[in-house]
Order: sequence, then structure tokens, then C-alpha cells
Amino acid sequence: MEIRNGQRLLPKDYRPLLSRPDKRGERVAVLCAQVNGLQAKLNAALAELEAERDARRKAEADALAARAERVLQIGPNIEIEIIINAVCSVFGVKPADLIGTSRERVFARPRQLAMFFARKYWQPGSVSLPAIGRSFGNRDHTTVKAAITQAERLMKLDPMFAERAETVVRLLLNGSANG
Repeated sequence: MEIRNGQRLLPKDYRPLLSRPDKRGERVAVLCAQVNGLQAKLNAALAELEAERDARRKAEADALAARAERVLQIGPNIEIEIIINAVCSVFGVKPADLIGTSRERVFARPRQLAMFFARKYWQPGSVSLPAIGRSFGNRDHTTVKAAITQAERLMKLDPMFAERAETVVRLLLNGSANG
């Protein structure tokens, strides 16, 4: 039988078992009580594990949200070439690969992050999605919008991607991506 929250493995009413003329009925009733006691302990342990798991998940989500928030704290007006160079150095790709047409993940993920940073920090408030698309190999504005959305999603869900985004931020803030 399965163990489910709030369910008993065996019937609650043991009186028919106790009415047997021998000791077997009494013994079965005692065993049933012991099984139900063990089930209660198991359910308590499962509840404790669930609470620990939920706390761990919340802590991980909070940490990722804090990383994403730090990524968003860069100052405005960073040139597109600096953004591209910083992303390339962190991901180990060439600027030509970032601007190229390849859809391989090894090039697409850095490109998405670079488009995200371009939208946020390259002439903030005045740069258009088509202008960003032109800087990344004449891509359509809808491709740029999808890339930005994907980068935002990955920063919240993927710890490795969020860590790389933080590294790009540090490079941009230190100005060491110029070359």
C-alpha cells in the first residue's frame, strides 16, 4: 500500500481482530498500531524534508534574484563595442562569432546577453531595437526583443549564466573590456 498524507495503512477498527479466540488477533492489532505509529513518524519526517527543500529553493531563488539585481546596476551610456568585447572575453568567443549568423548555443547565449546589455546601457532610453539589431549583424527587432527576454529569463533561472553576467558587469564597471 502507498503512504499518503493523512491516510492509515490499516483499518482503524481492530475490534473484530481482538474477538478471535487465540492471541493472533491481539498480536495483529498491536502490529497495526505499531505500523500506524511508524507511518505518523514517516509523515512527520517527510513534512520536515519538504520544509527544508522549500527553504533551500527560496534561498537559491533569492540569491539568483540578487545576482540579477546587481547586473542591472551599471551606469548608463557604455559603447556597444565595449559591451561586445566584455561579453566575448567572458564567454570565450570572438566578436565576429557574436555578430555572426550561427544559432549554436555557444554563440547565441553570449549574443543574447550582449543584446540585453546593449538595450540597458548603450544610449539608454534612446536606442531602438532595430539599432541594436543592426549592431548584431542586421537582425530584426523582434529577434532582439526575444534575445533580451531570454537573457533576463536565463539570469533568473541559470546560476552559471547569472555568474557570467556578473563577470561582464565587473568588466564593464572596471573598463577593462576595451581591448
